[in-house]
Amino acid sequence: MSIAADCFCSERSSYPPLVLELPRYWIALPPHTFYGKQVVIRADRFAGLKPGRYRIQGTYKSLGFLAQNLNNPLAHYAQELKGLPFQSWVGEVETNPTWIELVSTSGPRNR
Repeated sequence: MSIAADCFCSERSSYPPLVLELPRYWIALPPHTFYGKQVVIRADRFAGLKPGRYRIQGTYKSLGFLAQNLNNPLAHYAQELKGLPFQSWVGEVETNPTWIELVSTSGPRNR
């Protein structure tokens, strides 16, 4: 399993204007567009894997602009965010799965 996530984990001593903060933490995407992340998995970290077929799938999660936790750098701006002409996506979506096949580099090919 591999996870890519943001963690801010503290409150700040000062807050710049929202117009400067919003583009630092959020990307506005038109409907039906994609924003992704490439995760590189190094073979030496998975030395125990056996040859075979493996399913890979990810999950996108968002708590949105108004999430009330320390990992939301925009929580301080809740009233301003409520007045924006657009809202942030809130939810969870699983990616399309893909399959990979690992083969042995020594001896006969195992499936």
